[in-house]
Amino acid sequence: SCQVNAHTWQEAVYGQNQFMNRTLESDKELLKLRYARSIPKLDLQLKERLTKEGWTKLKEPGSLPLAVLISIPFMLVNGLIFLLLIYLLKPAIFNFGEIQPSIIITINLQSILYLLGAVLFFALHELFHALFVPNWKNSDQTFFGVTSMGLFIYTAERITRKTFIIISVMPYICLSLLTPILFSVVGWLNPYTIFLCLINALASSVDMLNLYLVLKQVPENSLIQLNGPETYYLRSA
Repeated sequence: SCQVNAHTWQEAVYGQNQFMNRTLESDKELLKLRYARSIPKLDLQLKERLTKEGWTKLKEPGSLPLAVLISIPFMLVNGLIFLLLIYLLKPAIFNFGEIQPSIIITINLQSILYLLGAVLFFALHELFHALFVPNWKNSDQTFFGVTSMGLFIYTAERITRKTFIIISVMPYICLSLLTPILFSVVGWLNPYTIFLCLINALASSVDMLNLYLVLKQVPENSLIQLNGPETYYLRSA
């Protein structure tokens, strides 16, 4: 009986260790995201294959600077919606009568922490994009990187129209709408955090432009695939 119990105990310990190892491996995978030095360029072979398979190229801006320029109306709408939310949450923040205009530039530990907080917040924007890419942890087609225009997330995975919509809107919804509400509840809504959320709202303008283009051009139940700077969609059968 003692031998049986000892054997059972050893199996239980072994099983627990295996579970913990799998959990640790899963946690490590969660932190994995492939790095790319730049946004992938147009793959002409892939373009030819997609065209033969019946994919249609989305009508969209040919470069990121042009997309930013065209997205300015969405930038204004995003900003107005955000400011309206802030007014409802903390109207006193708009009491400019007591503010004395001044420009003071100082570099200290607090300033560095503020800067690091801003970088982290912008990284969260891209992370929210990545989190909604199907199977992004194990995907060899999903990358993050840094360019002169900032951080970026890119995936060449084939995704549904619905998934593309979710990927596009989540950073704005989570960081510029839900986060201020949460910060207001816990008492963290202040000029600095409002500034971060506002910048995120304005920076989400290209996401909203992409959303508009997909909603206008791509039929429901279609698949979407990126090929460098170009976007393709395939109508459902």
